[in-house]
Amino acid sequence: MLPDYQTIKKGVVRDRDPAAKDNKQALKLSHAMITVPEVLFSPGDVSINEAGISESIVQAVSKCPKILQPLMYENIIIAGGTTALPGFQDRM
Repeated sequence: MLPDYQTIKKGVVRDRDPAAKDNKQALKLSHAMITVPEVLFSPGDVSINEAGISESIVQAVSKCPKILQPLMYENIIIAGGTTALPGFQDRM
């Protein structure tokens, strides 16, 4: 449940109640919105038909001129909360 800052001051996870009428502040999450480290590398594991993060980088760099590709690979910056997971940088 998302906060409305009038009656709900803090977001909470509630039990799924199909009889609940007040769904204005409810946010339904699908499997595509749940961050799991493995899904970043193998999205097919949860039926997402997209390239993983490593494959996406290779696809992007391959669209650059051949002479620039080594420079692009040398200048990849890994930043953000998920990248702090153990082994993330090695796996990239």
